[in-house]
Amino acid sequence: MTGNTFSTLRLQPDDLSQPDFHTFVLDINDRLDAVRQDREEFYRQRREENTKWVNGSRRFLALAGAAALLLTAAAAALRFMPEEVLGRLTGLDAWVLVVALIIYAIMSAVALYEKGTDKTSSYFRHLTISIAIRDLWNKFQFAILREYPELKASADPIGARKRICELAEAFCKDLDKLTGGELADWRSEFMASLSELEETAKAGRNDVEVRLDKLVQAAAKAADAAVRAAAEAEAATKPGHLNLTIAGPSDGEVTIRIDGIVRAQGNAGKFAIEKINPGVHRLSAAAKLPAGDVQVEEMIEIKPGIQGYNIALT
Repeated sequence: MTGNTFSTLRLQPDDLSQPDFHTFVLDINDRLDAVRQDREEFYRQRREENTKWVNGSRRFLALAGAAALLLTAAAAALRFMPEEVLGRLTGLDAWVLVVALIIYAIMSAVALYEKGTDKTSSYFRHLTISIAIRDLWNKFQFAILREYPELKASADPIGARKRICELAEAFCKDLDKLTGGELADWRSEFMASLSELEETAKAGRNDVEVRLDKLVQAAAKAADAAVRAAAEAEAATKPGHLNLTIAGPSDGEVTIRIDGIVRAQGNAGKFAIEKINPGVHRLSAAAKLPAGDVQVEEMIEIKPGIQGYNIALT
């Protein structure tokens, strides 16, 4: 049986003129009972759809909350334990906190889903209206029982039938009020959940945008650092060029060695030495003078590009 809230009591004008009053009352009662069962079945189905979720989600949240609380306490205890006691378990508190954080995140997701669907609220709303329909039906049946003997013995059969119709109409109005009230409550909860989900979506979107912006900035900084590092590495591989100035006697031949290798030779006071690998090198200047041989050695740092250096032959 599939229930709905759109069914109505179907009556015909000739129904009021049935010759037997008892048959008339039973007919009205059966038709009202069919409408009542239709409404009850609708809310029963809605209630049963949410029963497992209501009981299961509550049990899950309770167990998950207890587990997360224990893990948080365990992580705090591990943090205060000395490293020599923990041994290989050092740093385990961080992993325990990560697990607790994941559990809390799952609990938040379940709570958000509940707020968005209102399953628990719908369950109790449907349960409440089912009880109200039951009470309303009991009220109607007792009203019929109270008035039936007097109405059956009435000298005005048309008036007795009208009174039954009035009771039936009152029952239908009360039943429709229950349905209409439940619809209004559902609409309010539905709109409220949409607004809350919209706020949650906005907050989540803003948080994601901020995080993405930070990630983009971090990536840009990392890219700039990589470019600079690559440029520095490339520059470091470029050779250096040395403009060497010799101070002192200039009437003899000068031999310039770098790391023991002759790189320049002549009588000039200045030498241009090219293509020297960057780094620290041993610079040697030796001259054959009339007064005797002179040699000077120094450690110099060659950088990429052109640089000047002075050395004195004394």
